[in-house]
Amino acid sequence: MRVPRKYPKLYEDREYAKKVLKTVAEDKFYSLGVLMGKQSQVLSEKYGITDIADFSKVFSNPVDTLFDYCRGFKGTLTDLRRQPDKVKAACDKLWEVYNLPRMSGPVDEFPYACHMTHIALYLSPKQFEELYWPYEKKWIERAAAAGSKVWIMLEGSWEKVWHHFLEVPKDSCILHIDDDDICKAKKELGDHQIIEGGLKVAAVRTQSIDKIKDDIKHVIDVCAPGDGFLFCTDKAWIAAARKVFKPLEIQGKGRTNA
Repeated sequence: MRVPRKYPKLYEDREYAKKVLKTVAEDKFYSLGVLMGKQSQVLSEKYGITDIADFSKVFSNPVDTLFDYCRGFKGTLTDLRRQPDKVKAACDKLWEVYNLPRMSGPVDEFPYACHMTHIALYLSPKQFEELYWPYEKKWIERAAAAGSKVWIMLEGSWEKVWHHFLEVPKDSCILHIDDDDICKAKKELGDHQIIEGGLKVAAVRTQSIDKIKDDIKHVIDVCAPGDGFLFCTDKAWIAAARKVFKPLEIQGKGRTNA
């Protein structure tokens, strides 16, 4: 049975398809390669703020690539149940064709290469361990072997699988915590990997300034001791907040954090 196409015109009109795909590629290159570069330049030159991750050095796990660009949400999750062997074969091919050539050069140093994870939180622990993690582990170990690190956005909740980061070298990962409890992440992973996050952006719209300050103080008091912790928001500021407040200066156990 032929699989229905999401964008049938791309298969019916070759010239149209070439034009559309070229436009998409150029737009992605401009947004990721040019605009982000200009933003980083301004932050560095004007404010002395240096990026910790370089979004022009993005790693894509083959399972994410299949999910994002080829089969989509429904298709990928259905394939994983009905034809897992074909999914594995497709991911191995993507790794061979797309990832290996990009990894053949020197390892990226600071700012570090990064990975915005996507499908991982929708996988069962077994699917993650057998299919997703082997590719991720190879990428991390390659950076660690060269004395570098990787920055990984743990989108959604990763608590059920984050113990795998104990398998790779110490301090090889900067793990950005999204929806999980960052204090629990620091407790379980903080002696082995670097934990990043702390301020829930949603709280800015729903909670009082005093409550936000108290929560931030708690996070810093729990996570800062022992090093290996970077404080920041859990998500990007993509919309205007209902409440506007000044940067918070917080005193906690003899140190000032902002």
